[in-house]
Amino acid sequence: TMNLRSMEPSSIRTLLRNGEHKREPTTYWAEGYKQTNLAILPRKLAKDFEEFARGNLGALPLLYVSKAGELSAGYLGKNSDVRTDAPAYQIVANKTRTIVDNLLEFDWSDMVTFYIGCSFSFTQILVENKLLTPSTKGVSIFRTNIDCYESGPFKCKMVVSMKAISKHALSKIHQITSKFPDVHGAPIHYGNPARIGIPDINDCIGDTTDFVENDVAVFWCCGFTAVEALMQANVERAFTHGPNSVFVTDVKQEAVNTE
Repeated sequence: TMNLRSMEPSSIRTLLRNGEHKREPTTYWAEGYKQTNLAILPRKLAKDFEEFARGNLGALPLLYVSKAGELSAGYLGKNSDVRTDAPAYQIVANKTRTIVDNLLEFDWSDMVTFYIGCSFSFTQILVENKLLTPSTKGVSIFRTNIDCYESGPFKCKMVVSMKAISKHALSKIHQITSKFPDVHGAPIHYGNPARIGIPDINDCIGDTTDFVENDVAVFWCCGFTAVEALMQANVERAFTHGPNSVFVTDVKQEAVNTE
């Protein structure tokens, strides 16, 4: 996937639409461009979900909300098709999750897509600033004991992602990531996972994280909160991106000067 790092987002989406690179993590694809999580729901649930997202902006920063039946990502991706242009999808139905390559078999006329800021966008910046070593692994994700703001059928605990950061870099991490509220912003917790309801950091959704000496566990709000909300609400059928396989947009991630 190394060539995907320097490839234009629209070219990557074309490859995905043609069935290539399915079920691969997008973490380091299309360097310098924003990536988004996806939550796709029937119109009748869209208003409640939008309010849920706006009430939990740390986890679910909305970058674009489609019209019902709209396939394109608006300003985020010209000529995009949300049914094919992520590497993997989850079908969330009555508290079960199934991973598929695309969503072409479903009637789209009633579906509303929420494009939600994703921390993959600033993973790149942390790597550039030598605050993070590039890893082939996906991110570690956890359910916490923190309650989300509720809206209609949507209520759940906050889901967070974790990175191992050197204790000497914590203030710099805060300084950089706080400039990006549209991709989860600054960390919500440092250091003591048990306080937010995580007894064991190796018991996670996704991949475990490797720690070296002086590393501290740093936690960010995570877009996986949307999946949790859809599961808890027991929706008949909704869709999200697959784990670590998100939607690559045409919008550049602003660079940040950390000097």
